[in-house]
Amino acid sequence: MSHKSVFLLRSVIERLEYNYFFYCIINQKRVLMIEYFGDFVEENEAHEPLLPLAHTFRAAHLETLIKEKTLFTRECDTFLKENLLYFYYGKPAYRLDRDEETIDNTDLEYLYPVTILLNSKGLKHAPAKVFASDSGALEAGIFNKDVGLAVKPQTFQLVNKVKSAAKVVKTFYGDNHNYYYGKPFHKDEVEYDISDSNISKYIQLISNNISQGDNRKRTVEVIFNEDIDLTKCDIDLVIFPVKFEESEKLMNLLKNVLKVNYKSYDTDLNKPNEAVPLISKIVGDHYKSKNLFKGVK
Repeated sequence: MSHKSVFLLRSVIERLEYNYFFYCIINQKRVLMIEYFGDFVEENEAHEPLLPLAHTFRAAHLETLIKEKTLFTRECDTFLKENLLYFYYGKPAYRLDRDEETIDNTDLEYLYPVTILLNSKGLKHAPAKVFASDSGALEAGIFNKDVGLAVKPQTFQLVNKVKSAAKVVKTFYGDNHNYYYGKPFHKDEVEYDISDSNISKYIQLISNNISQGDNRKRTVEVIFNEDIDLTKCDIDLVIFPVKFEESEKLMNLLKNVLKVNYKSYDTDLNKPNEAVPLISKIVGDHYKSKNLFKGVK
C-alpha cells in the first residue's frame, strides 16, 4: 500500500473515531450510528412538560395547505439531500432567504411567515433526524465563529426522538422558559468531562453571541421524512398575517375542518423579515397561558 493510500485510510479512520461511535439495537436488527454528543444528552432526563413542534413557512404555501390539509416534505438542498419536513422544538425560528431580507414592501403578504404548532405528546410520526442546532446553518458554516472552528451538523446529532429535544432543554437550559428565550446554563453548571470536546463546542455555540439575531443556533431541529396529514394531528395553534383573516377558504379550514385555535399578527408596520419576533411573542405568551413555563410568573 502506498504512503498516500495509508494517509487517506488513516484520515478516514481518525474522522470516524472522532465523530461517531456505533451500537446495535438487536431487537430491531439494525445498527444505529449515533454521535457521542447525542449519547451524552440521552443519559439525562427530559424536561416536562413537552413543548409543541413548530413548523414555519411562507404564506405563499397556504394555498396548498388549504387544498391538501397536509404538510409535505420538500427536497432538502443542504447536506441531507432528501425529501424532508423541518420543525423546531418549541420555537418558531425562521429566516428569510438572503434576497428577501431587504424587501420592505408590506404589501407582499405571501412572503410573511406562518407558524403551525403541533402538540408533541401523542404525535404518531417518528423523527428521521434530530439536531441540537439548525443543521442547515451549521452546514453552511454560519455559526463557525461562535464555536471558534468549523463544525458540521453531525457533531450535534441526537437520538431520533422528540424527547431528545426535551433532554437538551433539561441538560443545557434547565427549563422551557430559559430554552425558549435563549438563556443557557453557564458551562460550569453543566456536568461533563472537559475532554468531551463536542459538548464543550455546543456550550460555546449556545453561549456565544457573535452571530447575533439568529436564534436558530439555540433551537433543536426535528426532521421528518414523511408528509404529515393535519387532519390526523393535534394542532395546538396556527399563527398567520392578519390580512389572511379575509380568506374565507383559510378561515373555513381552521374553524370548520381542523377546528383549531389561531392568532394573527399585524403586517402594516412590519416588513416580512420583522415578523418572526412578533410570532415569537405570540407563542411565548401562549406557552405561558398554558403553563408550559412552570414556575415563571
